[in-house]
Amino acid sequence: VPADIKLVASFNDAFRRNKIKAKETTLCFSGEDLIIRAFEMPVLPKEEMHEAINFEAKKYMPFKTEELISDYQVELDNLNRINVVLFMGIKKATFGRYFSIINQLNLKIISIEYSGFSVLRFLKLSGINQKGTIGVLCLDSQGQDEINFTVLENGFPLFSRNMNLSIDMEAVDLERGLATSLFLDKLKSEIHVSLDYYQRKFSFKPMKNIFVISNPDLRQDLEAFMVELGLTSKFVDIAKIIGKPMAYSSSFAKSYTCALAKKVNTKVKINLIETKLKADRAEVSGSQVDIVALLKKIKVDLRFVVAGALICLASFAYGLYQEIPLKQKMAVITSKWDKISKANQGVSYETLNASRIKYMKTLENLNRLIKGQLYITET
Repeated sequence: VPADIKLVASFNDAFRRNKIKAKETTLCFSGEDLIIRAFEMPVLPKEEMHEAINFEAKKYMPFKTEELISDYQVELDNLNRINVVLFMGIKKATFGRYFSIINQLNLKIISIEYSGFSVLRFLKLSGINQKGTIGVLCLDSQGQDEINFTVLENGFPLFSRNMNLSIDMEAVDLERGLATSLFLDKLKSEIHVSLDYYQRKFSFKPMKNIFVISNPDLRQDLEAFMVELGLTSKFVDIAKIIGKPMAYSSSFAKSYTCALAKKVNTKVKINLIETKLKADRAEVSGSQVDIVALLKKIKVDLRFVVAGALICLASFAYGLYQEIPLKQKMAVITSKWDKISKANQGVSYETLNASRIKYMKTLENLNRLIKGQLYITET
């Protein structure tokens, strides 16, 4: 794909300019590329859990689960004696495309993350207490990046939703202040929808605090809106966490926290890469088992084995028998060949050249005699 080729070239150029020599990478995907669902299930025996979760997940899928590379994580709610399941998947075709790009960059993928979960590392880096039920809102009013809203219970995601509210300034031809106001109106509407859905699904787990990662200029408006909703809002200063002043970008925030995957842990332990490797190993193992099973089904009759061996030996012996007259004729022919004396290795070049000239003159004389010979014929 031409676009993929350009993307690979851009990455290689960026690596070269910034002198980056990476061997591993963590992929950070938007909600559009991933299927993320959280649902509740009764407590089941471990051996029944996998099949039951896959069956339940099919209810939330717009396509077959066989088209996905998927994994899940189960969190037991001791108070209500129920399992909360976090299910995540990516289409095999989508993964194949990204894998091809990363493979061309000679990088090894160590994990795949949802960008909305990557920014949760900011809570840990900020020393925020994640006990109880809290919300996390990550947004950027300046770019085209999606907005992520997540509800956590003791650090484990109960609910997540991504929203796309980008405002095209040129298309709507609005002043910056008016565009920001329009963005906030859309954002408030989407937050209302998200909270209504969460409260219906988890009415017994009320959320009071929400942590916001956003543009600093939105802080006052968002704080006032959260008060209207009866929520306490706290803003996360990512510039302070990173250690230097910088222009805010949610895309950068997600990339930065995704790069810390091996250094800063979260309660999300889903590993789509390991699932893919297990599936590949199972496919290879299944092929080997099929061959072994096929061989086991073959019944060997010793009489046919002996008969086959005798036929092979007879064919070989008959071939040898046919070669005997030919070898005898070859021996007779080679015995009649004139023996050519070997050249003396010590002869100089001048001597060899003189012999060559002598032979050439002899051949020339013989040729003259043959061509100049007189013939007598009848008239």
